[in-house]
Amino acid sequence: MELRSSWQWLNRLKVAFSRWAADHMRCGTVLLSRSGVHARYRRILVPVTFSSGSLEAARTAMRLCGGTQVTFLHAFHAPGEAAATSGLQGLSLRRAARESAVSRIRALAACIDNRDALVSYAVQYGPADAVTCAYANRYQADLIVLGPDHSGVSWGQWAGTVERRLVEQTSSDLLIVGNTRVS
Repeated sequence: MELRSSWQWLNRLKVAFSRWAADHMRCGTVLLSRSGVHARYRRILVPVTFSSGSLEAARTAMRLCGGTQVTFLHAFHAPGEAAATSGLQGLSLRRAARESAVSRIRALAACIDNRDALVSYAVQYGPADAVTCAYANRYQADLIVLGPDHSGVSWGQWAGTVERRLVEQTSSDLLIVGNTRVS
């Protein structure tokens, strides 16, 4: 019974959000909240792709934080790993990709004003949506902040994107930072 009502809630949310977004959303930010108004978020998760959109999401998270834990998370893959001729070659490609991602995420964390937050970062191997869902659930993120380019689709095509998977598989609130300019 509970599962059915959760799916009904999710379907109603998807339909209502998609209709509203298609009609009204060209830029701006949307908060999908499961639990109403929070006095303050304690753990904020920001999945980053090193794009201008994820930089904007990181800056938005830092403006919201006020002394909370903010974690920048990057899911990486190793280009060429599937074509590697040996396990050692694949492992070496994955290690190099991880080292590159760690240096990039450190640089991102350093360029964001973070004096009011406890900032950490994580780099994990795997698909972005699966890594983000697992991390959010494991560390009980109160809020996930996504940049405008994270899903790569328009607002009216919301179903089937990263955002939908996060709504379905986590208990976190979701803040989707909109485009800063109208296209």
